[in-house]
Amino acid sequence: MERMKQFRYHGASIHPFSKFRNFWECLLLSSDLLSKAIFHHSTSILYGELTWEIYFIGVICEAIILMDLFVNMLTGYIVKEDRSINLDVKKSTLNYCSTKLFLHFVSSLPLQSIMFLKYGKNISCALCKCNTFVYTLRLIGIVRLYRLYDAANYWNRERSSFRAMYFFKFLRIAVLGLSTMLLVVKLVDTISLLAVMHNGKIDPSSYFLSVVKFRYDERYPLPNVLFYTLELARVLKSFLLFSFGLKPQIYYWDKMASLISFILANVFYMWNLIECHGCLSRIKYPQEQVIMNKYRIVNLLRWRQLSDDFSQKVLKYHNFNMTKLTITEKQNGCFHAIPAFLKKEIIISSYGKYISRIPYFSEFPQNLIEEIVLLLIEEVYLENDVVVETSLSSDGLIIVDVGVLAVCSSVDDDIQYLIDGDYFGEISLVTDGTYASPSVVAMISCKLLFLDKNAFRNTMRRYPKLFFTMKEQIVSKFSLSKL
Repeated sequence: MERMKQFRYHGASIHPFSKFRNFWECLLLSSDLLSKAIFHHSTSILYGELTWEIYFIGVICEAIILMDLFVNMLTGYIVKEDRSINLDVKKSTLNYCSTKLFLHFVSSLPLQSIMFLKYGKNISCALCKCNTFVYTLRLIGIVRLYRLYDAANYWNRERSSFRAMYFFKFLRIAVLGLSTMLLVVKLVDTISLLAVMHNGKIDPSSYFLSVVKFRYDERYPLPNVLFYTLELARVLKSFLLFSFGLKPQIYYWDKMASLISFILANVFYMWNLIECHGCLSRIKYPQEQVIMNKYRIVNLLRWRQLSDDFSQKVLKYHNFNMTKLTITEKQNGCFHAIPAFLKKEIIISSYGKYISRIPYFSEFPQNLIEEIVLLLIEEVYLENDVVVETSLSSDGLIIVDVGVLAVCSSVDDDIQYLIDGDYFGEISLVTDGTYASPSVVAMISCKLLFLDKNAFRNTMRRYPKLFFTMKEQIVSKFSLSKL
């Protein structure tokens, strides 16, 4: 219904949680990473020359990034006051222009395209780009880090898998950290080259200029892989909280780069520790998991603009103690690490007593009782929920694990109550005939165990004598109750 309203009233807008938006954010992040890698290669004088077609891929990626400005204008936004989604195109455009348009535009400048317009197919020549124009583009390219930071939010979204969610969170920190350190290194190299162009001489204490001398020394030609490795080593070395080197004198800008890298490395280490704390909290502390799930559910209800009655019912479900236990079992890493046979032992130990107390199962062997226990399905009913309607037969046996049920007869006004361990609906296990049944209503929030009749009959095919004996007992009991 919500989709129909969207296409009817806001056909030109894009829902922020639509499949297209999810695909577009993934494409944008990939294009941004590829564009930055190609631009870094095309503006460096250390790497080897590539074909101009590869650099043209960077132009295509920049076109996708520029197109994102238009897509963002058509994308709805979340109203902070009531967490609803506004899909009006005019309001969405106004909201985007007043918040992120300027930063997105500045960080989306097509620098690779500008280089293509100037050099054409000669863009692959490394020494041809050793000039002020290219170095100016490199300095402007520093602001493009904001675009990567914003696009990397795609990795920060909630996912169904706990492992996948935190894998992408740490991947985001790693990519942003490496990209930031690479920009610092590139900034120092650019300043060093501008100093050489201004002074006309090379400072022997500069690390980068020493590498440049080796790169263009015709007596000792070195492979390009070596310079890729040196660049990666410089970036990774930036994350070390101490510096080392073989030169007695260190270039001034190399010292500044070490200082800036030290500060940034501590920032990313602190960010990583915060994510580790959140990860361990969700694994170790079940209450933290319940609070986070409840927070997400509340946001989802507001986004969907559901009724207050339904929202209150969902919140009651999450406040129910048995629901908290279920959430803990689903998300707790320690519980998932338990072997399968131990999980079966836990289920048999918890629910086996209910099956053993039912008279119809008293003659069953222990292995059969354990099989039946493993067929039980947990179901939660909130206060005033109808479990079974009047004159409708159940689809299986229902056992009360936690809670109180009211059995209202259709013949008289007599009300009976079922508590922990009580059961009903056993007639449906052995026959498909219609039997008049009273209505069953939950007095409080309840946890019930449901034994499906089809699953039970498939299990009892290997024990026909026990099944027919049980059937005679149940049918005779219900026949006498009719009389």
